[in-house]
Amino acid sequence: MIVPERPLLKLEAFHCTVKEKVNRFVVRASVGEEELLVHNTNTGRLEDLIWEGNEAYCSPKGGGKLKYKLVAAKTPFGFAVTDTNLQERALERAFELGYLSWARGCEVKRRPRYGSSTFDFELRCPEGRALVEAKSADLASWRGFGMWPDCPTDRGVRHLEELGAFEGRKVVVFVVGFPKASGFVPYCKGDPRVCELLAKLDLELRAVGMYFEPLTSSVVLYAELPALLLEGREEPLPKVVA
Repeated sequence: MIVPERPLLKLEAFHCTVKEKVNRFVVRASVGEEELLVHNTNTGRLEDLIWEGNEAYCSPKGGGKLKYKLVAAKTPFGFAVTDTNLQERALERAFELGYLSWARGCEVKRRPRYGSSTFDFELRCPEGRALVEAKSADLASWRGFGMWPDCPTDRGVRHLEELGAFEGRKVVVFVVGFPKASGFVPYCKGDPRVCELLAKLDLELRAVGMYFEPLTSSVVLYAELPALLLEGREEPLPKVVA
């Protein structure tokens, strides 16, 4: 469902250029002639986003060894929100403002525990309680779908299994972080176990579209997207090097 574009969060961010991915959590970037090591919160491979020469946006980071973090990177569709913490904060804001039809009228609580896992949100709705797990779907397919996961994810599998055991409303919301997306589909080549669980478990699958707007330095919500189980039908968009 297309919704009016709505800014969710405004942040302090500056343009940077990716030099290399140092490791899972650190990216080397340049700002003019200066090189910086910046924190990467997204544990996916992100090979379509973090590559030498790609345009990106960095933001000051409060505390820790690194002063800055990577928040967005360029795709053929626009700038994708790469920072998973930022995605979660934006999603929480969308809940609070009643922008998502399937969560309207619900109170939101962060970080509820169930079993051995901590999930992203608990929704306390008039019809009952719901546990919500958010997953970042920044991998773009050739038809413009956001996909997850882009690599094996033991943590993601455990979350799905434990969420499936919850006796109540259980929601997985896929955050497609780039503009103009067609929807969400799982990327089964990333981790076949994920596709098996999504097909088997009684989970409510949702997807939302948001992106980073450089002109206003904002994270913008633009759609409630379809979440589809089109196993094996989508492949990643080839990396476009200018």
